[in-house]
Amino acid sequence: MPPEGGGRKNAATRTNRVGGSRTDAARVAADSGHDPQHLTQSTTSSRGQARSASRRRPGQTEEEIAAACGIDCWPEFVNEVQQLRRNVVAPVTRWAGPCLASALQLAVRGRGWPGEQAAQALRHVAADPKTISPMRVAEAGPWWDEQPRGEPDEDLRAMEEALLEAGGARIQLQIQARNNLRAARLPITRSAVTRTAFDLLTQATDDPGAA
Repeated sequence: MPPEGGGRKNAATRTNRVGGSRTDAARVAADSGHDPQHLTQSTTSSRGQARSASRRRPGQTEEEIAAACGIDCWPEFVNEVQQLRRNVVAPVTRWAGPCLASALQLAVRGRGWPGEQAAQALRHVAADPKTISPMRVAEAGPWWDEQPRGEPDEDLRAMEEALLEAGGARIQLQIQARNNLRAARLPITRSAVTRTAFDLLTQATDDPGAA
């Protein structure tokens, strides 16, 4: 039978070994940068950001960029730009509202182009049959060299005067404009007819063979 002292010594040795194992494990955890509190904070922060992002209303981005670019009615602007694409027989898949908002954000907030010219620049790009994506508006194209357009009422008056100067062609242009709007299932309003007819007049002036 072994002496009692030896038994206590063996027990103490086993205790030290266990303690050493725990110390080594703690040291390895510290060296590896494991921080349970940091992990918890990161998870909580990520969840908070996700909740914050989910609180954004649908269309809020469009409203914000419309305000920054002086666009009074975003749905009407989207319809106008899409109609410009149809006028040049180009697809409109990439020209939905969120796509136009992203293009304007890149141009104004990403590249620093003037917001007061952004809407007209995008119209110019949309009316060019060579254009594929609205993101082209962010490039340093000639559309940024144009003078900013006036107030909406001033624009309509100028377009109406140009149509009146077209003489008998004005009626045909307005009829074609209504047909285009009806085919595109867009609201047939005075401003929409005037803008579409003016675009048709501009195209006919630039390319007489297309009339």
